Amino acid sequence: MRILLVLVSILGLSWTINPAAAQGKPADQPVTSLSYTPGLDVSSMDKTFDPCEDFCQYSCGGWMKSNPIGI
Repeated sequence: MRILLVLVSILGLSWTINPAAAQGKPADQPVTSLSYTPGLDVSSMDKTFDPCEDFCQYSCGGWMKSNPIGI
């Protein structure tokens, strides 16, 4: 019974270390497509601002310039 527990633990650990092996894919091949769209839009950033000084303006400044709020 202990041997079975050790084998199952090793198998689970190998899937944790190498998730590509758990999916039946070789680990040396890069992922070529994603099942989702990444959420970081670099065009929304305003890199003229220092992120340590005003992170909101740095991260959203480009979007705020492109989408002004009319009052």
